[in-house]
Amino acid sequence: MFLESLIRLTFTPTLAQENPEPQPDSIVAWVDETPITRLHIQLHKMLAGEDFMLENSTLQNIILARVAAKYLKEKDMLPEESSIEEETSIYAMQYDMDRPPYILENGEGPLKEAVRDMVYLQSAIQLVKNYVIITTGDMKKFYEKNPDFFVVPEKYKISFAKYDTREEALEAKNNGDIAWSPAIPIDLQGLTQEIRKALQNASPGEVIGPFEKNGAYFLVKYVEKVPPKKPKSFEDLMENDEFSFLRYRAQSKLLRERYLKELKSILWPYYKQTHITILRKN
Repeated sequence: MFLESLIRLTFTPTLAQENPEPQPDSIVAWVDETPITRLHIQLHKMLAGEDFMLENSTLQNIILARVAAKYLKEKDMLPEESSIEEETSIYAMQYDMDRPPYILENGEGPLKEAVRDMVYLQSAIQLVKNYVIITTGDMKKFYEKNPDFFVVPEKYKISFAKYDTREEALEAKNNGDIAWSPAIPIDLQGLTQEIRKALQNASPGEVIGPFEKNGAYFLVKYVEKVPPKKPKSFEDLMENDEFSFLRYRAQSKLLRERYLKELKSILWPYYKQTHITILRKN
């Protein structure tokens, strides 16, 4: 791997022993004279959506973004500072109610740097996005090598009933007079923690709740558990609508791998001009 050959590892065992849980401002790596801190890595993980994450560690993605900035600047394609400031303001408002302490303590300066890295990475991906494609042959090879990747997770089939007040929901639950919605299979991750926990402790046919959400109250009927399911063949994977999410997930992974490969090829001369030092593993 050519990127790894450029990286000069300088691990310090005594430092690792003295600081088993490094502080957010501890430096993880240097790209030329610019540090990457643990805070930068935490923020980048929080900000970057799957569409702009490559098949790479977060630290390597940040390094890639900073090398890409050199290419973008040389080609006069570097995003305007105003766009970075605008994105920072949007994310600052978005995370205002649920920011981890390390953001509140350090203000928006580190957030802006994380947004800058993300914007540069997005711009770099756009360089290769239009001509990278995944063929049916690519999908078939991936399917044959990674059969366990193609599994629809276990789901719970449930029905809902909605009420305006908790009292109405409790009365309907006690009387058994409930107008249920059609039963649908749903991934537990799509439910609130309260409902997830109640479902996991319930038995088929049991009614749980009421649960409050957005001013309304819901009863939930646990119908049955839907076991994990795998396609019977590659043809089944490609033709069965039940596996559409698996197809999308595989295509996204393959695209991110291809983006990374193409970007490394384009940016190779700029990597050679960049001094990269990693001080501790990400």
